[in-house]
Amino acid sequence: MACRLRGIHYGAMGLPTFHSFGFIVHVLNPAVNSYPVALHTPQDPRPPIISDPQSVYQAAKLTGCNGLYCFPSFAEVWSQSQEVIDYLKTLKILIYAGGPLSHSTGSKLFQAGIKLSCVYGGTEFGTPVRIWDESPGSLHTSGVDPAWQYIQIRKTITVRWEPQSDGTYELVIPETPNHELAMYNIPGEKAYATSDLFEPHPTRKGLWHMPWVEKANAEAPAFARIFQEMIIIANPKRPPPRAAKGTIIRKQAISLYDEEIRRLYDAIVTGTGMQDTTHPRTWKEEDLVPWLLEQATSTNGGKVPVAESSLLEQGFDSLSATLLRNRIVASMRSSDNPLASQAGSGVSPSLIFQYPIIRELASFLSSSIYSSLPHSRDLIASSASVDEVGDLISMHCSEMPRIAPAVPVTEGESAVVLLTGATGNIGSHILASLLRDGRTLRVYVLLRSSTHGIEHLLTTLSERGLAVTPQDEARLTVLVGDTTKENWGLDNSTYEEILTSVTHIVHNAWTVDFNLPLRSFHSHIAGVRALVDICAKSRRTIKIIFTSSISVASKWEESKGAVPESVIKDPKVAVATGYSASKYVAEQILSAAATNGVQVTTVRMGQACGSITTGSWGTTEWFPIMVKSSVALESLPDMPGSVDWVPLDVIGQVYSDWVYSKDPLPPLVNFVHPKRTPWTVILQGLEEGLARPIPLVTLSKWVEQVEALSARATAPDVDRIPAIKLVAFFRDMSSRRDSGSEKSVLYATSLLESSSPVIRKLPPLSQAHAAMWVKYWKSKEFILS
Repeated sequence: MACRLRGIHYGAMGLPTFHSFGFIVHVLNPAVNSYPVALHTPQDPRPPIISDPQSVYQAAKLTGCNGLYCFPSFAEVWSQSQEVIDYLKTLKILIYAGGPLSHSTGSKLFQAGIKLSCVYGGTEFGTPVRIWDESPGSLHTSGVDPAWQYIQIRKTITVRWEPQSDGTYELVIPETPNHELAMYNIPGEKAYATSDLFEPHPTRKGLWHMPWVEKANAEAPAFARIFQEMIIIANPKRPPPRAAKGTIIRKQAISLYDEEIRRLYDAIVTGTGMQDTTHPRTWKEEDLVPWLLEQATSTNGGKVPVAESSLLEQGFDSLSATLLRNRIVASMRSSDNPLASQAGSGVSPSLIFQYPIIRELASFLSSSIYSSLPHSRDLIASSASVDEVGDLISMHCSEMPRIAPAVPVTEGESAVVLLTGATGNIGSHILASLLRDGRTLRVYVLLRSSTHGIEHLLTTLSERGLAVTPQDEARLTVLVGDTTKENWGLDNSTYEEILTSVTHIVHNAWTVDFNLPLRSFHSHIAGVRALVDICAKSRRTIKIIFTSSISVASKWEESKGAVPESVIKDPKVAVATGYSASKYVAEQILSAAATNGVQVTTVRMGQACGSITTGSWGTTEWFPIMVKSSVALESLPDMPGSVDWVPLDVIGQVYSDWVYSKDPLPPLVNFVHPKRTPWTVILQGLEEGLARPIPLVTLSKWVEQVEALSARATAPDVDRIPAIKLVAFFRDMSSRRDSGSEKSVLYATSLLESSSPVIRKLPPLSQAHAAMWVKYWKSKEFILS
């Protein structure tokens, strides 16, 4: 009835009646509201008028429409004509459906004053969204974040948003008495999984839109760019199947081109099949720099990178790094220079991650071609140098501020906490524990990406069995910022609010990647120094709890006894990887800050494992990946010894207890389980959870199985055996065990135990704990029952 009340005369001549959207608008709507809808003039017995952008525009003007339905493709054409735009501005509403409208077109129409609204639905599940005139003006905003592209679910309809681990969510619609479905596609449930992915509005709860690609990569984030090497040209004899509205039917198209897609991914993995290969003038450093800049620019969507800065901090992700590496390899292999051709056969898959700075990459390539160094996959090392570590410590410890006496924190009464890394396994459990404690006045969560807003955060907590009540949520503030930027990238009022209210900073955010060189962690290290400077500026005492890693003692000699709970003087023990070296540098910075009055507790974190209460253990970590892969391989690595893993919920509780401790905290603790558990106990728990025994093999034998499959792995193979993605990690673990370099290093825990009653009372891990992990993975369908 809304169109009658608003006096809207809709034009729907662009919609085919046989399409469900067209049938609703042509037949059902007029039958219900007794209000006419404009269509093309019937031509029988002649063929009907073909709907195209021009014919719809002319018919809409002729019939005096003040509301119009269309497909996005029509709006794209109309946006190119000022005459049509002037007409569309006279409409009360322009509704589009059938697919997303490109951001550039939608913004152009919106800024011209055209009232836009998106309708979403499907034959299988109807139209679950609120129509624009159910809440007039609620979906209209202005500026850089116009909400014309967003939808809202009707209050009478129940839906589920299934997270996809990349910031998007699949819409799932269960059947309810208020909303019946035409079909179901989820076994054992009356529900329909739409296969459509949505993103939440960064600030307005309840608004969602479908992500899309437009104008190649002009507006796409780094992870969504389209590369020339990733394009398959459709065969005219096998055109992709299309729906009546002209859009490609995705699942049928993927099935039709399954073989081509598999070949393309094989080519990407092996580095073959590169198109339009170019070559530098020579393979000397001075000629390689401009050539590499040209290749990196092409790979980076036309953005010219800075030769002296890391590509990984300029928008390069794993895919773009792989493609740049493949272009380099293709050029080397096809080079007329026999030295370059020979060297091209041994370039590491992680080339760009190890040498992300163009000038250093050029230097490495030149030296590897013209020197007598052996060319092997191990030529590139991820270790850091002692000199590099020393330089970073000197740089970030210079002009260290001295903390003047400030307003003291009242111990144990209440706290305002700033938390980083809250979306990770450890961070989410810290957040949940803080919110459960009634003494917590507020938790500020600092995120580096606006796509990870409060809805994403709450969904992450829910997935891990960490319930957040409305009362808890009221004490939670999500901020988007960067500790390395001035004022953390926050507006002045928010920044001042933090300076005057925060009592504790729990700094838990860090990239966990053992393949990256130390230079890739420079921004993280700078962020630690920035936290020290913040404490100096604050009008009150701010305590820092920093999550480090036991990897800072990677090369600790067993003969020296247990790793102490104190700063390690010798940097040689920490330079095994860029990751461990970066944590070592951070520890040194905070130690220097502590001597100048900053209250710091550094937590050397060991291996976290699944929660005692829920079994929750993130499926992207090495051990869950090992277990799932072992199920598919029907063999499980036997790793004799014991483990000192700590459950995630225990970690969260301990951090919360530290915040409210009435006793001074130690400057540094080793956070490992004081009571080690034999590996055999873990194996028994896994077998109990899987409800069947799995044959044991040596770790080296297991890695060989994974390596054999990784050579020509398809997408389904990687899904079944995700260890393929971490084959280098497992290979390194195996080689260290075989060589005897991986010894059972012990860590002192007396300060940890004295600071935490929870740890003092913590029993060893049991068979039941390990079985609970498997139960959780099964509940997430990571491991099939």
